[in-house]
Formats: sequence, structure tokens, C-alpha cells
Amino acid sequence: MGRKELSNEETFFAWFSTMQEANVTMSDEMLITKARMLQNSVLRETEKEIKFSNGWLQGFKRHHKIQAYVRHGEGASAEITEDVLDRIEALKALISGYEPDDIFNMDETGLFWQLEPNRTLATRAVSGKKKSKNRFTVALTSNMTGTVKLPPFIIHKFSNPRAFARRNIRRPENLGIVWHSNSKAWMTMKLFEQYLLDFEKRLKESGRSKVLLLLDNFAGHKVISVGDRISIIRIEFLPPNVTAVFQPMDAGIIRAFKAHYRRLLIRLKLERLQAPGSAEVDVYDAVLMIEKAWRVDVTSKTIRNCWIHAQLVSATGILPDLNASDDQYGAAIDPVRDLRSALIQLEEMTMESGIIPNMTADEYIDFENATEALDPISVEELADLVSLPEADTLEEAEPDIDLDRSPPLSVYELNAACSIVLCFLEQSQDDKSRITSKLKSMLEEVQFGARASLIQREITTYFSSEL
Repeated sequence: MGRKELSNEETFFAWFSTMQEANVTMSDEMLITKARMLQNSVLRETEKEIKFSNGWLQGFKRHHKIQAYVRHGEGASAEITEDVLDRIEALKALISGYEPDDIFNMDETGLFWQLEPNRTLATRAVSGKKKSKNRFTVALTSNMTGTVKLPPFIIHKFSNPRAFARRNIRRPENLGIVWHSNSKAWMTMKLFEQYLLDFEKRLKESGRSKVLLLLDNFAGHKVISVGDRISIIRIEFLPPNVTAVFQPMDAGIIRAFKAHYRRLLIRLKLERLQAPGSAEVDVYDAVLMIEKAWRVDVTSKTIRNCWIHAQLVSATGILPDLNASDDQYGAAIDPVRDLRSALIQLEEMTMESGIIPNMTADEYIDFENATEALDPISVEELADLVSLPEADTLEEAEPDIDLDRSPPLSVYELNAACSIVLCFLEQSQDDKSRITSKLKSMLEEVQFGARASLIQREITTYFSSEL
């Protein structure tokens, strides 16, 4: 099946949706001007040029059911119209036809993975060319009950950063994440399709026959060429510009994840300050903390409470074991309290760290929201969002003059290390039989794979020498 390109009007609507999500106020005159600029940037040869006018714009608004939105004070607030409420009621009816375990939400967030809780240092970290290098896009997905959390889908500028190359990491998936890259570290339409294919594969392997995936109207959330390969996932979009109210990920899940991540980041820095060597955090460290913050620290209770807080489900209906009381929703706030404690510890070690933590915990957690809302996507960048090819992905290692690689571990070294761990468990006064059994099974599986690989290499070497 050939690849379907977005039309000029579809591309303009994708840009418009992105502006709405960023809470950018737009007049009719601004919309027409931007539409003309966009057409000049991505005009398809097979399409007729659109003659933009007020008549065209009104027709465009009617076709896409665009309402007027207003901006209030420092923040932006969407007018929740009758159309929005009707759409939410339709989604609630649709949700009621699925089991809670089969209803999912995914959303992306920017993450400056080295960010320190100092306003001056933070501003430098996100300026100019350093921005994409220090920033991940992280897509998080969970079901309503919090029993299924997909591995974090991480997008970076480099496919093989030096922190991976140094440690001989050839498959980042072995770190418990899904790793992709492009030159801007963005979720593009092509990467979104890769996300869907990966999700579909996991669903088939788990034996599921149908799930509902709720998404916002981000311009990258378009299925262009893989629709015929997606049969289990049904995608439904939330109304634009109100995801802060109705999207579970925006109702506290992502915020809890960031609070946990930044607590882990500060604690790692504190640990390294008290040990010899560099305290610098690299991509490898960041990936491990992202994986732990999501898999371990963001609890199923937090996820369930955020779904209820998003007003898409009834606590006494689909999730009868919960209610949406403020005390229970407070479970999503606990990470903020823990982060405050970590910031206090860092402040006590200002002399050693050289960092003056003058951000509050809330500022530290919400940093990306505050900075990226002030830097909405441009017309030129939208063209990249629509068509940035994976060929732009950097296949070579991130430039590094002094790449000091660790030698690959041998099977012998693996056996020796596991023997020490097994000996420790066997000497415990507590019942460690379950952990011991799992460790032995994993070790046997790794050893079997290593032996098979060795035999294959020997056979290949033999036939090569015969030739």
C-alpha cells in the first residue's frame, strides 16, 4: 500500500491543533497568514493552490468544528463548549463498552534529563543547539487500572550516544525502554506509527483482542501508512485544548513521573558528590532513572486516581474500589513532597555541589511546561513534524574524542557475579527461595543463549577456513 501524504488543509489543521494545545491565541487574520506561509512551505505538486479568504476560513472552521477560545491572565483556559461536552459524553459511553484493563492513554512530555534546580543554569541548558542534546521526548502509556505500563518510549537526538557506546550497549531495549532518535528528538508521525506497531505487537503477544487508546490532538498523532496493520487498537481523540482537564496523563500521571525522576536525579548527584570521580549524569544514567521512575515509583493507585480526576470514568462505576476523594488523589502529590526533601538535602550540600537550588519543587517539575509553552512550534518546524524522515537519525556514535569503552563482559564474568549474588541469597535468614529460583532461571537462559552464539561462531569460522 502506498504512503498517503497529508493534504495542505490537513497539514494546516495539524499545525492549528498544535497551536491550540500550546494555548496560543490566534485571530482570523493570523490564521490566514499562517495558512499561506504553510502552503508555500509544503505545497504538494499534485494539489491546486488554495486561495485563502475569510470565506475559506469560516468553511474550514465549520468542517473541523473549531470554536473560539480565549486566554485569561497568565494561563490559558479553554471554553468548554456544548460540542466539547458532547464529545466527552460520547467518549464516556464508548469507554463503558471496554474493560478497565483495556482502556489506555498515551501522552508525550519533554524532559531535560540533566536539568539542575537552578534558574540560571536551567536557562543555559535549554538555549540554542544544546536544547535537543539535553532533551528527551518521553511517551508514557498506561491502562486505566495501572496494571499495564508500556516501557517508556524515548526519543533522543542520537541513536548511539557515547554513554551507550562506552558501555557496549547495542540494544537499548535491554534497559527496559524503547529507544528512537531523530535530529530534533521529536515525536513525528513516522515515530508515532512505530509506537503503534510496537504497541500492537505487545497486545498480540499478551492475547488481547481489542483495546481503546485515548490521545490528544497533537499534530504528530496521525496514522498515514500503517492503518492496515493496526487491528487491535482503536484510537479516539480527546477534544482539542481541554486535555489538561480530561486527559489522565495530564491529570497528574506525567507530573508524578517527573517528580520521581527529578528526585532520583538529585539523589544520584548527592551520592556521587560523596564519592571520587565525576558527578556528571549521562544518557545511560538518565535512561535507568526514567525506567525506574515509571516502572516502580509511579504506582497503579496514582494512575487510577488520575483517571478518576480526569472525569472520564466514575469511581463508583468502572473503578468501584476507589473514590475520587481529595485524600486519595493526594497519592499523586506524594512525589512532590519527596522531591522537596531531596532539594533541602541538595541545599545543605551547596558548597560541595556548586549548585544553588533556587527553584521550588513545583517549578522544577513543571519546567518543560513553562518553557515549551513560550516556544510554540513554527510553520517550518511543522513541516519537519509531518515529514522528518528516519534517515535523519544519526546512526554513528555521538561525537566523542576520548571514547573510553568498557570491555564487553564474558560469560565467565557473568557466572562469577551471579554466583556471588546466589551465595548471598542462600545465606540469608529470610525466605529468598522465589528470588533465587528466578535468578537461576534467568542465568540458565543467558548461558544457553551464549553457548548457542559460541557454537554458531565456531561453525562460521570452520567453514570460512575451509573456503
